[in-house]
Amino acid sequence: EQYTDFELVLDFKCAPGGNSGVMYRVDERHQYPWMTGPEFQLLDDAGWKEPAEGVHATGALYDILGPAKDKPYNPAGEWNTARIRLKDGLLTHALNGRIVLAQRLDTPEWRSKIAASKFKGYDGFGVQPRGYLALQDHGQEVWFRDIKVRDLSTEPAGATPLFDGKSLAG
Repeated sequence: EQYTDFELVLDFKCAPGGNSGVMYRVDERHQYPWMTGPEFQLLDDAGWKEPAEGVHATGALYDILGPAKDKPYNPAGEWNTARIRLKDGLLTHALNGRIVLAQRLDTPEWRSKIAASKFKGYDGFGVQPRGYLALQDHGQEVWFRDIKVRDLSTEPAGATPLFDGKSLAG
């Protein structure tokens, strides 16, 4: 499936030195998914080649925006829960139940962040209105379980809005 607005929740566990990620709004114009899809970084922060921080740490919007420094993170060999939510241009990454970053993907600021990243040369990176979800393989052991995705671009059948945007009359 391809998604516009979605929520993806999954559990992951990295082996010591493990590196992976989850990409979203990926299209197939380039050779690799990371060339168009922003990434929720999954990593053994302490055991990676150099201790990871900022835009390369677990929970980061890889190479663009780092997660909160006090993020709740379980080390290599322990399970963590990641949540990616993208709705009406607002992206959030959550780790173990807490939002660790938020970014609008429909602003000039977003395009500036792409232009300052390693992705600046890839046509279509981070600006696709819809796309696939992808789990990354860097060759190290990383486990995934309980993967759930919910399409947020349509209302569920039978849903009734309770708030009309103006009053609580509903």
